Amino acid sequence: KENHHLKALDIFNYNMNESEFVTRLLAAAATSKHLEYLGLWNNRIEDNGAKFIADFLDHRSHLHFVNLHGNLISDKGAITIGKAVAKHQHLKVLNLSYNSIADDGMQVLAKAVEQTVHLKFLDLQHNSCAKIGAMSFAHALEKTQTLKYLNLSENDKIPKIACDAVEDVAKGRGIAYVGPKHTVHSAFRGMTHALRHILRLNSHKNKKLEDFDIALLQAEDFEHDIEIHAAEPTETA
Repeated sequence: KENHHLKALDIFNYNMNESEFVTRLLAAAATSKHLEYLGLWNNRIEDNGAKFIADFLDHRSHLHFVNLHGNLISDKGAITIGKAVAKHQHLKVLNLSYNSIADDGMQVLAKAVEQTVHLKFLDLQHNSCAKIGAMSFAHALEKTQTLKYLNLSENDKIPKIACDAVEDVAKGRGIAYVGPKHTVHSAFRGMTHALRHILRLNSHKNKKLEDFDIALLQAEDFEHDIEIHAAEPTETA
């Protein structure tokens, strides 16, 4: 039965690493044509679960926000998600923080940043990005027309030369960027949670969800805070 009212689905800390469960959950979510927020954070869905998320993205064109924080997703899962994001029509916020995505996955996600015309916020904090992945993002930031926020903090394998390359492009393009050696200001770190609560509030009131542009415009001060509180990168290669 189609659900005309479900706009936000948020399930966390459930340890849903069984593919069958993820499949059934997404099948249920697929009954709503109006779903705009999908949050499955800290659920250990792993790469198999990420594949189902990618398939779900292919068929749910109205999703604006996907939160996959802390799900043991590696390169394999990130590649499938990145390919889906590249052709998605509405996705504006993607949180893949605290996973295990290395350079292969990062390159595909960076390519998605180049190709998508909607993605504005990408959180990749605490993954395994190194030089190749970071340089891919430096190239992607030169081409993106929409991305406003990129978080690569706690990716400690990124060398200083690559970190500086990303930062230079980000500054030139007016993109808020947090690198691997930077202290993440609490305002930036809490952005995904703030956006999620905005969605919950609007969904609870059964109103049409506001465009993410409104929430992101409210975050302009965060960029200022990031620049003030960012620590200088170390000299280690």
